[in-house]
This record gives sequence, C-alpha cells and structure tokens, in this order.
Amino acid sequence: GYSRQTMNARRLRTCAALCGLWVFGCRASGPGPGETFTVSVPYDVDSLEPGRRDRLSDFAVLSNAYEPLVTTDARLSIAPALATRWENPDERTWVFHLRRLVRFHDGRPLTPDDVVFSFRRRLDDPPLAARRHLLAVEDVRRASDSSVVIRTRTPLADFLYRVRFIHVVPRGATRAALLSRVDGTGPYRVVSFRPGPEGGVQPNAAYCGAPPPVPPAVHR
Repeated sequence: GYSRQTMNARRLRTCAALCGLWVFGCRASGPGPGETFTVSVPYDVDSLEPGRRDRLSDFAVLSNAYEPLVTTDARLSIAPALATRWENPDERTWVFHLRRLVRFHDGRPLTPDDVVFSFRRRLDDPPLAARRHLLAVEDVRRASDSSVVIRTRTPLADFLYRVRFIHVVPRGATRAALLSRVDGTGPYRVVSFRPGPEGGVQPNAAYCGAPPPVPPAVHR
C-alpha cells in the first residue's frame, strides 16, 4: 500500500490538475472577441457552498471564484494566495499576513474578520464535510488589521497543505447566501449555475492578482 504522504501527494496533484481543468481543460484555440469559451469537464457539481462537500470536483470549480490563504504552485510547493507571508513562531502557532487591496466580488474589502469567520464556520458546522482539514485547530483570531493567528492542538508539519483547502468567504455569510450567490475574491465571477450540468464564469475585472487568462466561459 501507499504511505499517507504518498496518498496526500497524489491527491494534491489531482486537485491541482482539476483546479485548472474547469477553465483551461479543453483549450485548443481561444474564442474570438465577444465569444464564450466552452469547457467540458468529467464531473458534476451540486452546490456552490464552499466546504459543503469535500470533493476535488467541488474544490476545483469553486477555486475559480474563491481563494484560500495559501495555495500550491506547479511543483506542489506552498505559495502565497490571500496571505502574502506567514510565520511559525512556535510549533503550534501560525501567523498569516494578508494581501492588501483585495476585494470580494461585491466590492467589499477583505479583512482578517473574514478569514476568522471562514475558519470558524468550518469548525462550528459539523455538516460541512471539508471541516476535517481543521479538526486540529484550537483557536483562530484576528491579530491586527492585516493578520490572523491560528493555533493548533498539536504540531502539524502539513498544516499549510490543510489551510490550502479553506476558501475564504465574507464574514457573516449564511448558507442560504452562499448557495444563492458566489461572492469570493478569485479571478472569476460565477454568473450562472445549474446543479450538475452547467455553470458560467466571467473574468473578475477587479481581481488583485494577474488578469485571468481565459475570457467568459461555460462548463458542461
């Protein structure tokens, strides 16, 4: 059999591939001006609520619109996302410093309170399947206007890889709100969605990172 490290590495490689597949997967040639890019994907998604399902398909789709504190690069090394840097002052404490000028799709600026809420939401709502990534978290709190502190119950060498699966949502967002409207900080806005068969995205013109490389797209 495989070791846990090998299984986790394979899972992350699969996830990295799927995250690109929804938007980039079938790109042979780009659409012309004013046209919509169509992408065929090998999975269905039945919910737009981050964390409700702990499946690679859901994570792949939602990663177009929501972002975590950290992500992984092509080599599966941890890389900045909503956090530009982080510190590990002791074996159970992590300090994340947030990227400035980030805004949700509705125009509201990202704050540490949104991050704290997103983590607490996972911890306090047992039906959220993806909460398993945070079961070792003891506390999460705002440290300053641009940073958060997370304490774990035990030392975790893979903690950043667990954080990588936690999409940040607006503070106070209810399940009903998350199901009805995608309001993330990611490079794409979800403009249409039908559970299972189809969804549409368009570039987020206010995205804080590099401009999205693909124009409006529909996945089927």
